[in-house]
Amino acid sequence: MTYSPRIKAIKPRDAKAFQKAKSGRLELEVELESGPRATILVETPDQVGAQLKKGRTSFSFGRPVLFVRKLDEETVGGAVSAMAEELSGYWLRFYDR
Repeated sequence: MTYSPRIKAIKPRDAKAFQKAKSGRLELEVELESGPRATILVETPDQVGAQLKKGRTSFSFGRPVLFVRKLDEETVGGAVSAMAEELSGYWLRFYDR
């Protein structure tokens, strides 16, 4: 039997994050029912080009990013839930560094 952590809450650092544009980046705090919390950076794919234009070139050694199609509550929630289910929550533990 595998254990998948259950998500208690997904809270964007910016309270209006899901009301803004459907493209961009945001930070989420994910709280699990068992107590641990993880902070996750979420971006839409178009942000990679924007970051490269700003001179950011350390993607392979930088903070991990969860890419989503659009920044709405349903899409982001589904992506975080998938992270909790995949490999018994390995990805949530990976992002919680």
